[in-house]
Amino acid sequence: MKAEKFFTHPVGIAVAATVTTFLWGSSFPFIKKSYEHLQIGKSDIFEQMLFAGYRFVLAALGILLVMLLLRKQLGYQTGSLKRLVKVGAFQTFLQYIFFILVLATVQGSKVLLLRGLPPFFKLSWPILCTRMIH
Repeated sequence: MKAEKFFTHPVGIAVAATVTTFLWGSSFPFIKKSYEHLQIGKSDIFEQMLFAGYRFVLAALGILLVMLLLRKQLGYQTGSLKRLVKVGAFQTFLQYIFFILVLATVQGSKVLLLRGLPPFFKLSWPILCTRMIH
């Protein structure tokens, strides 16, 4: 079955959503257990960032491997570097720094709840605004 057909079929959508939810939800306990195993303390910010860097590099290598196995072409859009740096520096990097600081000091389940709130508000806010206008 081709990937496009699978991911547009209701069963494929449900399977993909379930796997993604499992992987995303299991990352918090995994990170906390890894901190314990590697003896990374709550105040060891540099070690926490280094561990995050290792995880991101492994994830990038995994994506690269899958792309190579699927024989997908790697490409670069001319002129997109400036936008990538802006998003990477201001959104991803700063957001992840704050995430690491919170994760080191708070239980994983509470972090999961805190991380789930922004998308909820992003989805709820337009609906509430639309109802208030009409």
